[in-house]
Amino acid sequence: MRSGVARSVWLWLGLVVACGAPAEDDDARRDPPRSIAKIGAGQIDVIVNGDKLAILSQHQLRAGVRIDELLPNHPYVAWKSITAYGPGGGPFEWLDPVVNHAGTVPLAFLDGERGVLALIDPARPELRETRFDGIDEIRITIPKPPGTPLEALADGCRPPSKSELIPTPTAKRWRGTSYQFNIPMHWRSDFTINFSELVDKP
Repeated sequence: MRSGVARSVWLWLGLVVACGAPAEDDDARRDPPRSIAKIGAGQIDVIVNGDKLAILSQHQLRAGVRIDELLPNHPYVAWKSITAYGPGGGPFEWLDPVVNHAGTVPLAFLDGERGVLALIDPARPELRETRFDGIDEIRITIPKPPGTPLEALADGCRPPSKSELIPTPTAKRWRGTSYQFNIPMHWRSDFTINFSELVDKP
C-alpha cells in the first residue's frame, strides 16, 4: 500500500515539475532576426511594353543613367509615354516626351537613397527640375509599328479571339442588273439576304 502511495506521490511531483516549468520557446533559441532589405531596394526596373529589359543598380544610379542610351534598340523618338512608379506615389507620366518636352532626355539617378527620373537638357545636365522622386520602376510604351500589307491581310484571316464578341449579322440588301444569257434578257434585281437567319444553315 505504502509503495503504491509513494509511487503516486512521485508521479504527481513529476507532473507538477514538468507542467510548472516554463517551456523554452523555440524562437528564443534562434538568433535574433537581422534587418532584411526590401527586394530591389535602391534599384529601378526598366520595362518596355511589359517586358523588363534592365535593372539599374545603386552603383549605376549614383553615376546617372540616360534611359534613351540604355535602350538603343528602342529609339527615343518612337516612345509614346514614360511612366514612373514608386512606393511614395504615382504613377507619374510624360506623354509623347520627344514632342511635349523637346530637347530633353530621360535620366535616372539617386538623390540620397531615393530613385529619381528626370527630363534633362543634355547641354545642361545639372538642371533637373522636371523630375519624379521616390520611384523604383520606369515603364515605357512604344506603339507597335504598322505591319506590311501582307501582314494586315494575314491578320484579317485569323479567327476572332474567343474573348471577342462576334457582331450580330444584319440584313443586307442588294440592287443590280441581272442577265439571262440563254435567252438574251436584262432586268433589274432587288433582293435582301438576312444573314442572322442563315447562321446555322450550311
